[in-house]
Amino acid sequence: MSLLLLLTIIPALAVIQSVFGVGLLFFGTPLLLILGYQYVELLYVLLPASLTLSLLQIRFDHTVRARDATALAVWTVPAIVAGMFTSLLVLEGMDIRYPVAALLVCVAVMRLVPAAHRRLRRGCAAVGRPAITAIALLHGLTNMGGGLLAVYAGARSEDKKEIHRTVALAYALFALSQLVTLYVVHGPPLPTVGLLGSVAGVVAAYVLVGRRVYQGLSNRRYQLYFSAFMLTGAGVLMWQAS
Repeated sequence: MSLLLLLTIIPALAVIQSVFGVGLLFFGTPLLLILGYQYVELLYVLLPASLTLSLLQIRFDHTVRARDATALAVWTVPAIVAGMFTSLLVLEGMDIRYPVAALLVCVAVMRLVPAAHRRLRRGCAAVGRPAITAIALLHGLTNMGGGLLAVYAGARSEDKKEIHRTVALAYALFALSQLVTLYVVHGPPLPTVGLLGSVAGVVAAYVLVGRRVYQGLSNRRYQLYFSAFMLTGAGVLMWQAS
């Protein structure tokens, strides 16, 4: 994939994540797989960009208490690390396009079907913190836990800002834990134009577009657009893998 295409895709996904709370990992993983990236290769590109954006959101959009971050880290970081080690060492070379596509479809359907969405939200609220641990494990295995993370956050609050804060904080912990694990297994990357350009593109997209769109988007449109995007991504991914 050309550098120009990469530096176009990453800022576009950063706008989506700025608005919906997820995007760079959840949509970037299947998209870069479609475009020919290997799984480990795309992790080196997406994780630094995702961490940068989540930290920007925490710094400028939300107030995060240290005790909240610590409590969330206790429930998520061990699961993320376990999932990442399993993905990188045990499942290395596995074609993950079908499970990724299946996850996209499941989350999209749950968002589009009100009864299923309500049951899932009630289930997340009843299960509580163990639910976020299961999501973290799944995210470590597939890089695709963002959709369920958004559902989990929605189960804990009806407030759009609170949902966005929960997702941003969890995504920051996810990406940081994944990066540390990735660097332990495969080593840190050398600075490249693609890596540095992706991080710079994320910052520009957030400052110039993402924050403004997020502030003007209604909850109803958020649900509709997010679900439609996931269904489209799943269809393209399954077509490409067949």
